[in-house]
Amino acid sequence: MRNFQESNTEELQIKLEDRNYWLRIHSCELLEKIQSEVPARIIKDGVSSIISYYDEHLNYLCTIHRVITKNGNVIHEDIKDIYLDGIRYKAL
Repeated sequence: MRNFQESNTEELQIKLEDRNYWLRIHSCELLEKIQSEVPARIIKDGVSSIISYYDEHLNYLCTIHRVITKNGNVIHEDIKDIYLDGIRYKAL
């Protein structure tokens, strides 16, 4: 079995939801590290961020691209990759 698989973002989100990680990410229960943060191109005064998340044992879990308005509302979010059970899943 390969240790690397490509998948679409919907399938990656389902994998995170099945293990309750998606809810925990959005509940701020997991460690997050901002990898990059720049002004967003698609919205004025917004921020485009690349954020990596880690589980409770500090193991890498996933990287997400998120665009947030100045009011804190998420207007765009997509998963770039995840790492589960020794397999890295990369978004197409």
